Amino acid sequence: WNKYIEHKNYKGIYGNSTFFRKFIQFWNWVDRIIKISLSDKDIVFINDPLLSASYRDKLITIERLSRAHIAQPKLYKISSIEEMQERLIQGRSFFIKPRYGSMGKGITYLSWSNWQTNFIFKNNKIISKRSDHGWKFRDITVNNAFLEQLLKKDKDILIEQALDHLIIMKQKVDLRIYTFFNKVIFIYPRKNAPDKITTNISQGGRGDPNILGMIPKHLLVKAKKMAEQISKVLNLNFAGIDIILDRNLKDVYVIDVNAFSGFPKRKTFNLSRRMIEELIKMDNKK
Repeated sequence: WNKYIEHKNYKGIYGNSTFFRKFIQFWNWVDRIIKISLSDKDIVFINDPLLSASYRDKLITIERLSRAHIAQPKLYKISSIEEMQERLIQGRSFFIKPRYGSMGKGITYLSWSNWQTNFIFKNNKIISKRSDHGWKFRDITVNNAFLEQLLKKDKDILIEQALDHLIIMKQKVDLRIYTFFNKVIFIYPRKNAPDKITTNISQGGRGDPNILGMIPKHLLVKAKKMAEQISKVLNLNFAGIDIILDRNLKDVYVIDVNAFSGFPKRKTFNLSRRMIEELIKMDNKK
């Protein structure tokens, strides 16, 4: 991966996203500055900057996990409104996400009777807010003009099957699992009202560690094993892995992998301290 990034062969590997090319260029710059400034030092990264940057492309992550047979929502290639409507009539629902997105920005949800997006749609144009905050979902049900514009961006979007969340105490629930050197160090359940689109903290979801005791143990075991496998497959020594538990109480699916994961509040769990403790343990074993 680093070889491809260094050669800046962006178009053939990453598509034509101006944002992502700039993102990769930035992390190449960071990598060079670190290595030049510390040329007389042995450098060990928790996560290699170039590898971490490449995973901002969600399609790279999905493809690598698919080759490892890790369960994920099914991807669809839908290019026309007519085809999308046909799928919706069949009772299917979808999330349409930016291929290079983060923090739940630019998500669109589609079911037969409910279309929601946190993009702004004005003057027949899809507009992204400049701020990371304030991405509120808006009802765009049967707004074909919006959908047509969105589907035209086929190289920069991912269309995923929408899975049914596990419901606990009248709240939809999923898990943010933090791994450190292929070991789960914290599981953070997130919740939101059943009618809300996501459980992302940035989108109004809330963390609630108390829910952990209400989740069937066999699902937690599956989720932990999956998270550890994902961190190994992607060579990420630190990751925040989002896993959905579906309502049939049998299956778990990865819905996102974050190499630049936000931390829970320290009063909830001091993740930084735990990581330092793990590093000390590793050093003592040498």
